[in-house]
Amino acid sequence: APSAISYLRLTPHRWSAAYNNLGYLDREAIVRICPVSTTDTVEAEQQYNFEFRAADSAASPHLALAALVHAGAQGIEEKLPMPEAIQEDLSLLSASELSSRGYVRLPETLEAALENFKNNKTVTSWFGEEFSGVYVSHKQSELEHVKDMSAEERCEVYENVY
Repeated sequence: APSAISYLRLTPHRWSAAYNNLGYLDREAIVRICPVSTTDTVEAEQQYNFEFRAADSAASPHLALAALVHAGAQGIEEKLPMPEAIQEDLSLLSASELSSRGYVRLPETLEAALENFKNNKTVTSWFGEEFSGVYVSHKQSELEHVKDMSAEERCEVYENVY
């Protein structure tokens, strides 16, 4: 979610990701296991699909895919367990319940996301120190450009750019 306006949609009840969950048929999960149109096991395996729902059209597909591939490889290397696919509204849970179950609210602003990125040595290492620094600087410059604009004005600026 690389733009200042990306975070207008990354909220609960917007059919976009707000938490770090795997969801079965859940349009609000960051990773959604999509429905299939058959009960036959072989056909269902051929129809199996999942979506990453946090990225939007402002994201570079190359960077988004690189991050997903690196994250998957990192999970395999660290032998991280597969999370449970859920079908519940996480926005109804208290902060302590979310935390106890391992769920976190995704960053709610580009500024917060950039801080998370800068402070995550594993993720920044996937892209290299030079690229990561340039990317953060570029995004901070973009934020400076739109800082005094209303949400509507920001949307108009991004509409003209994209």
